[in-house]
Amino acid sequence: MNTTSQSLYTPAILSQALQAFGLSDPRPLEGVTAWVYACQSVQGPAVLKVSHALETPPDQLEGELDIIHFLARQGVAVAAPLASLQGNLLETIPAADGSRFLAAASRMAPGEVLPDEDDINLPPAALDRLLLDWGRLAGQIDRLCKDYRQARPALARMHWDDEDLLWDVDAYLPRGQACIRRKVG
Repeated sequence: MNTTSQSLYTPAILSQALQAFGLSDPRPLEGVTAWVYACQSVQGPAVLKVSHALETPPDQLEGELDIIHFLARQGVAVAAPLASLQGNLLETIPAADGSRFLAAASRMAPGEVLPDEDDINLPPAALDRLLLDWGRLAGQIDRLCKDYRQARPALARMHWDDEDLLWDVDAYLPRGQACIRRKVG
């Protein structure tokens, strides 16, 4: 998080976000570009994410929520977004300087967080099952997303191969990677 958004974030911002989604009992979770909390909702455990519009453009966040909401409606095991008490997936909270914080909530996904790949210590059969399940889920999401249409054109996400990082070989790929450079070029 940048220092500007950190200086603007107050307990009042959190309180407004909790009220907007009807959440209670916030417990901080780790977040990199947002404040993230485990909470309680009338529908069960939930997660609240509060970010500054400088960190995450509103259309980008709304686009992410829209596609996750689509996947949840198709029966995919995702952390489904929760609507606010006003019926919105994204709520805006004004900051003291006139900028905005963005709040979104979702159901808490069941299960547990796995450690980093170097620390995973599962029996081979359990690891094989986990990787198979991940692959099945990725395939299901890929298949369903072919039919996904964003709610508004402004919410459209860039296509995976439109990313500049993939194609700006000189800026991001070490000179020693001659074989890869030839294949990309």
